[in-house]
Amino acid sequence: MPEIKFHIAEQDLARLTAEAAAAGIPRAQLIRDRALAPAAGVARLRTMDYHSLVADAARFMRGDLNRQHVETLVAYVLTQLDKRQREAAARGNASARHVGAGTGLRTRHCRQRNR
Repeated sequence: MPEIKFHIAEQDLARLTAEAAAAGIPRAQLIRDRALAPAAGVARLRTMDYHSLVADAARFMRGDLNRQHVETLVAYVLTQLDKRQREAAARGNASARHVGAGTGLRTRHCRQRNR
């Protein structure tokens, strides 16, 4: 197998060692898994998709919020989801790709707005 070398700070090495030990895998495997993991969630959101999402959210609100407020809220939610996804991934949580899944928040909100 080809070898790749890189430099890392002592505290980062200690953190990776601890995370690998907690997950019960070799540190090299942890690093390989993270390096080869496909980008997920917010990291894959293109600018065009973001603006489309904001436009959809603004339409969903039917003018109750102006577009600037909708965009601020969308940006906040995406940032928080991304942050929590990264934190979960750093803990080695297998459900990191599904942060917020199954909450039913949108479903309940849609039912309330459609009454």
